[in-house]
Amino acid sequence: MGGATPTTIETAQDFGPGNRAGNDLTAALTPLEARLARIEDSLGRENRGLDARVLKLEGGAAPGAPANPFPWDKLLSIIQIVAMPLVLAFVGWLLTNKLDLAIKQQQADLEGVKEMQSPLKTLYAQSPADEDLDPAALTLGAFGGVAAGPLIQAYELPGPIRKEAARMGLVAAGVRDKVRVCEILDVASLSTDVVYKQQTRTMINDIRQGLKCG
Repeated sequence: MGGATPTTIETAQDFGPGNRAGNDLTAALTPLEARLARIEDSLGRENRGLDARVLKLEGGAAPGAPANPFPWDKLLSIIQIVAMPLVLAFVGWLLTNKLDLAIKQQQADLEGVKEMQSPLKTLYAQSPADEDLDPAALTLGAFGGVAAGPLIQAYELPGPIRKEAARMGLVAAGVRDKVRVCEILDVASLSTDVVYKQQTRTMINDIRQGLKCG
């Protein structure tokens, strides 16, 4: 063992402040620590900036709401502004058309009353020729609703042939102008003997059923 080279054991004292080797190691570590510190500081600044941007984005939208909600209120307002004049124009057009139709119907009725005078004279005659009754009643039926009342009244007059002619003319009027004829028949069916006889009311109800009024 006398020839063995003694092993040098370096202790913490060998790297102390007063030791040259310790001073060299400290000097070598100082720049590395400084670089690490700068990198950590840079990363910290970037993280803080990213956190700030995330908080800004999250704070701009209400919880549970989309980022850019569709402006439904504005759209509904625009639709109302645009649609209201159109609706009013359509309603005005309907009312105007109905009024025009009513006026034209009244004018046609007035013209019809003038043209009905000749067949009415035949149908209401005290002693009419039997062969003239059917043509007169059918001529009256061609005028539609305006002839319903006169034909019912003709049924009230005596004579079976006259009655049958008046009934036939009333059916023809109902086929041509069902709505108005049914309105007249509905009212007449509710009358009493003072207005129409029971036989006349029975005839009226038969025609109402045939035309399927009401």
